[in-house]
Amino acid sequence: MSEVLWIVIGDMRRKLLASLRYRGQLLVISVLVCCLLDCSTRTSPSTLVVVPPTTELSVTQDVPEKNLTATTAKVADPSLVWLPFAEGAHGDSPTVLVVRSGDILREPSPVQIHLFWDYSAAYGKLAYASEFWHGADGSNHSVSDLWVYDYTSGVITSLLPDNVARASWSPHHTSTDREARAAVALFDENARRFDLIVVKESGESILVSEYASRFFSWSPDGNLLAFIRQSHPDLSSEDVGLYVVPVDGGETEKISDFSYRTGGWLGDRPVWASGQNALIVADNPLLVVPLDGSGDVTPVSLDGLPIDGPRPDVMLWTPVDRRLVVSGEWMLGDAVWVYSFSDELRTVERSEFLGEGMLVGWMSLGKSVIALGSDGVEVLELPES
Repeated sequence: MSEVLWIVIGDMRRKLLASLRYRGQLLVISVLVCCLLDCSTRTSPSTLVVVPPTTELSVTQDVPEKNLTATTAKVADPSLVWLPFAEGAHGDSPTVLVVRSGDILREPSPVQIHLFWDYSAAYGKLAYASEFWHGADGSNHSVSDLWVYDYTSGVITSLLPDNVARASWSPHHTSTDREARAAVALFDENARRFDLIVVKESGESILVSEYASRFFSWSPDGNLLAFIRQSHPDLSSEDVGLYVVPVDGGETEKISDFSYRTGGWLGDRPVWASGQNALIVADNPLLVVPLDGSGDVTPVSLDGLPIDGPRPDVMLWTPVDRRLVVSGEWMLGDAVWVYSFSDELRTVERSEFLGEGMLVGWMSLGKSVIALGSDGVEVLELPES
């Protein structure tokens, strides 16, 4: 079965689950969604030739007065924007969740979103696709385009016209350049592989690593990228694994043989636990990978037994108190759990079920999260650490 079909099935499953839960029904669905992707070896970073982006003023839909906070929607940058997996979420008039001044609101999207890539509160910019998944030319790999909407100016920009498998904003501006940067998994139709690039809004693009995948994440300081390299006809089995690479050039370092057993889920990406010098990846349920390559660690409970909880689809890390919030399929639907780790991340000292739903993001960093559950959008408070 092609990767395009797998991804369509996965997206339909998400929308169906959320849609039925809004009606208070319980649904038991277990669909294994594999992303059969290429993965990679490294070449020295080089500048890619990218067609300059096309910019035009957007036509922003009016937001109903009842949905406005004291700061108007057309001016204020939200602290969070997220596209719900619900009936009618994708297409010409999707609804987005936004957080403004501590209020969670449902608003008509200012642009036509068919795939949600990422939102950056630091930039006030939304990265999205203007069309649903389609197969890359001569391939079964799923790709789309990359557009940017600026909440402050109301300007939309077509940044990459095709072959985008995922895009993620850098968490920080660089010290010398305040232009927004995004990491992108970009399919190379000639080499038939995914490359990991960093692209600026000006269209300037730097190749970070060849043979990458959509499973990547920025370090908190924006200087490094971690990514999974999966199997590819041009690679040996020894090339498969978890890698870390400097964004602005430097050696790509393999730190683990880890790769997702089933090909990976759409939300998979390594989570940075920088204070503990490690990455955390989803692996039924979790695996800790030290950045020094000293060997993978499977966390256990205080009694030495495997930890409870779902195989995560989404993960959030709190660096101050070493807690990981996750959501994934559990029992009759998606569930949100929180794990409290020991300093060396080998032991989960406390694991707790927080509630039903799909994890959306932080409401208050380290204190509460937003989840889309059977009763709609909920704020789940983390227990006292």
